[in-house]
Amino acid sequence: MAYGAPIDRQDRMGETALQFAAGSGFTEATSLLLKCRAEPLLISTQRSAVHGLAQAYGHKAIQNLILKALEDTGKLIDDPK
Repeated sequence: MAYGAPIDRQDRMGETALQFAAGSGFTEATSLLLKCRAEPLLISTQRSAVHGLAQAYGHKAIQNLILKALEDTGKLIDDPK
């Protein structure tokens, strides 16, 4: 990131660094990527979203980080119920 690498670059499977960090349980890396404005709404070619990966692997702290980032950027859609 410090050398200008695109933060949302996707690998051949369409996975970003944020998706890898969130799915792997790397809380600090996830937090740093979100602070650097990594896009939490990108979907990989495997149809994986960052929040879904964190949820699938039971990374609750990461789920909360992602939800907060979405809320802070106005991307969180509240349920109208």
